[in-house]
Amino acid sequence: MSSRDEDLPRMSDHRHLLVAARGSSEGSRALEHREHTTARRDAHLLQKRRLESPLGGSKEELSVSEMSVLAHEIVRSKSARVVTLRSLSKCFSTSEEHCQAFLGVENSLASLVGCLCGNDSEMQLEAACCLVNLSFWSGPICQRICDAASVYLITLIGGGDPTLQLFCAWSLTNLCAEKQKLGNLLSKQGLLPSVERLLKSSVLRVQLAGLQLVTSFLSFPREENTMLQRVFGRVVDVLECSVSSEMLHPEALHTIFLFVCNSCTNVPLPDWERAVPRVLHLQTSLSPLHVAEQTLLPDGGDGSGLALQTVLWTVRVIGNAVCSEQLNAVVESCIVHQNEPVCACWSSLLHSSIDCLLRESLWMVTNLSGCCPTAAC
Repeated sequence: MSSRDEDLPRMSDHRHLLVAARGSSEGSRALEHREHTTARRDAHLLQKRRLESPLGGSKEELSVSEMSVLAHEIVRSKSARVVTLRSLSKCFSTSEEHCQAFLGVENSLASLVGCLCGNDSEMQLEAACCLVNLSFWSGPICQRICDAASVYLITLIGGGDPTLQLFCAWSLTNLCAEKQKLGNLLSKQGLLPSVERLLKSSVLRVQLAGLQLVTSFLSFPREENTMLQRVFGRVVDVLECSVSSEMLHPEALHTIFLFVCNSCTNVPLPDWERAVPRVLHLQTSLSPLHVAEQTLLPDGGDGSGLALQTVLWTVRVIGNAVCSEQLNAVVESCIVHQNEPVCACWSSLLHSSIDCLLRESLWMVTNLSGCCPTAAC
């Protein structure tokens, strides 16, 4: 696999549904490959982010002892708090030791949350930036943030300031990525209704943050609930957006893929009946049949591999959806309805010179042949 292929997100642990290992050595290699791809999947799904202060700040790195001084300052002082928050954010992005030194000061986290909930918009942004970097680190730190700040973060992602919404969403994504129990707690606190508001935003980067948050939340299998069903409808809405939202398509498809793989089958059938045709439409319109292959490559015409990622995710969604008892009939109906363009598209995919696209397409057709032979013919 080329380095360009390695950079693309892969989900091999959810595929090969119809391929059995033959022989003990092959079985061992298959298990080793599965463990490797599972680790890669988790690294992609559960990745966290940290960031610099949005308003600048000191470039000097502080020692742990100086960190404690800053923590006391934010607890006691009413002045120069913005400057202090900028320095804290910088330190939080440096090491977990700095974070622990801050949290070791009594009332430091409560004071930080107070800045987040205040009336000073500049201070709110800096406090939110601090929480993103704090939540980047290990479980115990994330647990404390979840206990102290999650309710406020959830409330603020439904607010009107796009940058504040963005930072709060990133903090919550970090928390969801840390442990399943934190994700479940956030769900009970009303996370998903707020995510709906992110997905309805007119600001592209806020919508993208909402999709990433749903992706992180769905990375663990969860019990079905009505909120997940509602969120799925909003994800499909994103996928049905105009051409101006093309940059959101890979993330939206990735999220739909997770709904399929986590067997979120209580999603209303009409939403699936909207989703599958849209996925097939994107696949046929962006296949090598209609798009020059060089524009699909990461260093090609669009400069980012956006089209290639979109096609890959459509292949993964269809290849896994056809193996679902609930979705099999929906996929078959859509394929039969769009038979001519779909068949032409698959033929072009199976003749692709892009290795990763060819492999993914072979897996999709293998699953279709076993689970939906009428459509595959």
